[in-house]
Amino acid sequence: IRRDERGSAVGAGPSEAEAGAALSGLIGRSFDEGHAPGALSPIAYAFLGDAVWELYARTKELLPAARVVDYRKRTEAAVMAEHQARCLDALTEGAALTARELDIVRRGRNSHTPSVPKRLRASREAKAMYAKATALECLVGYLYLTDPRRLGELMDWLGMATNQIVKVKEEEDAWPEAVEAA
Repeated sequence: IRRDERGSAVGAGPSEAEAGAALSGLIGRSFDEGHAPGALSPIAYAFLGDAVWELYARTKELLPAARVVDYRKRTEAAVMAEHQARCLDALTEGAALTARELDIVRRGRNSHTPSVPKRLRASREAKAMYAKATALECLVGYLYLTDPRRLGELMDWLGMATNQIVKVKEEEDAWPEAVEAA
């Protein structure tokens, strides 16, 4: 590996530890200093927001305990574009968003999405609905990086948060019983 004058590796990608530190630094800096809305592209925020939204949806459906196939069925509706578009409508109609958040939503809605699911390509209304879903994911990704507390408030307002705490048995044989029950 070649090194430049600062001692940094040249021509090689970051190690896993360096990449993790960079992401941690990005989230920490974003939270402490606040990201300017243009710091990342709306699609980058939406990419992150998609994962965060799904994590909230999956976490919400953990209780009551069920089989994985049942978790998937219960989560599927919450992560579909139709549901996300309705959630964005609820946030905007309910005046739950700040001016800055509305600007993030506008940027996300107007961004060019690289791919649209086949089931949503047929009509103008379906494309508009998908743009709303992208806008919501953009907002979620932005708030995840800049204001996790505010993200939690909005997710709670939408009914996407769970306040339940999963209690784990501390007995040695608790895991095998849980596996057999699933």
